[in-house]
Amino acid sequence: MKNDSIKSVIVLTAICLVIALLMAFVNSVTAPIIEENDAKAAQAALQIVLPDATGFDELSGDFPASVRNAYVDKGGSGYAFILEAKGFGSSPIRIAVGIGNDGKIIKVNTIDCSSESKGYGSQVAESWFTSRFDGADADTVSGVDIISGATISSSAYRNAIKDALTAFASVSD
Repeated sequence: MKNDSIKSVIVLTAICLVIALLMAFVNSVTAPIIEENDAKAAQAALQIVLPDATGFDELSGDFPASVRNAYVDKGGSGYAFILEAKGFGSSPIRIAVGIGNDGKIIKVNTIDCSSESKGYGSQVAESWFTSRFDGADADTVSGVDIISGATISSSAYRNAIKDALTAFASVSD
């Protein structure tokens, strides 16, 4: 009886070890592909929010927490920011914001809001909502209306855009 218990523990341990090794292998194969696809999606999002951009140089600085990446257009048309806002869902809302040299928002694009609630929360990806920010600046962005019924998600969205404008002020001097 005691030998059977030891044998069972050894077999289960071996199975777990094999599965862990297989998962590590799959991760090592897929991680670079996922990273490359994320980079392509981010570049596409940057081009959407700064359509006249000729290319992007990444900037560094002491940015607000929601600002994940900051870029300047090599051609001088403005700045772009990749943001992550904690909405109602389990994963962050990913946002791209293009800001012209005059400090006004050119365009906002929702990269991902897949974990937001269907119906109200996912409306932060809709153009009728994101276009509310077009032309806003640091003085007027607080006046952009949020979505009734999706207060958490749309407030987080607006606060992240405020962070982009704060980051813009720090890099455009």
